[in-house]
Order: sequence, then C-alpha cells, then structure tokens
Amino acid sequence: MVKFHGTLSESSVHFRYFGLVKLEQRIAHDHLVRMCFNDYDREIAIIGVRNAPETKEDEIIAVGRLIKVHGVNEAEFAIVVSDQWQGHGLGTHFMKLLLDIGRQEGVEYIIGQVLSDNQAMQQICKKLGFTMRYDSFAEVIEAKIKLTSDVN
Repeated sequence: MVKFHGTLSESSVHFRYFGLVKLEQRIAHDHLVRMCFNDYDREIAIIGVRNAPETKEDEIIAVGRLIKVHGVNEAEFAIVVSDQWQGHGLGTHFMKLLLDIGRQEGVEYIIGQVLSDNQAMQQICKKLGFTMRYDSFAEVIEAKIKLTSDVN
C-alpha cells in the first residue's frame, strides 16, 4: 500500500482526498491501519493487483471502497487508480464491482462526491446511470444511483 501511494500524482490525490494530502500522511501507520483493516459489516475494499514483469512482484494498481452510511440504507463509493493505469477502464470496472457488491449487500443507494474538475469520474458515473447534482454548498457534484427496485 505504501508503494501504491507513491504512484499517485498530486492530481490523483486531490481527486481522491479533496485536497493535497502529503505522502507521509497517506502512509502513516494509523492511516494505513484504517485502510487495510476493514469492518466488513460497514466497509468493503477491493484491490487491483498486477504482477510487475520488471520485478516479478505483485503491485497494487487500484483501490475501491464501499462504505455504508450509518442510519440509512446507503453506501458511499471511493476509487483511486494509479496514474500509470488511468484511462484503461479500471475505474469503470471497479465502479461496476462496487455496484454489484452494493446489490449483494442490499444497499438501496450508492452515493459519492466528485470534484467538479474530476471529469473522468463524472463520465464513469454518467455512463453507469448515476444521477449527477451540483451541491453549491459543498462545491462538489453528488453522484447517486438507486440499486434496489421498488416492488409493490
């Protein structure tokens, strides 16, 4: 996970964390503990790994999270893809996986906040059927999709 965070540009960090979070903060022990040890009743993480031909070692290239929102039947998504692997469909693939996981978990809505300059994530959300609404107070785009159908 430490190496993965070293592959992220300032732009990728800004889009994921909504600000510039220094590498030292992202790889601090307490932060990594929260990221690596999930409460699976509340949070699920998926990780994209590839075997690097140069080193013959596994390397993390993407991370996705689905975090249930307390008190409502919603979950929030978060995805970050290593800069070298952006533009290859991993973000879309991870979002589809998170939607499938949400359905399996019986989540009614999946939501997320996307910065207005994060065009790639906005395109993914639109392509997959999220409704997009600008929140002028938070100055972000709220992406929301309903997973469960109303059955009468």
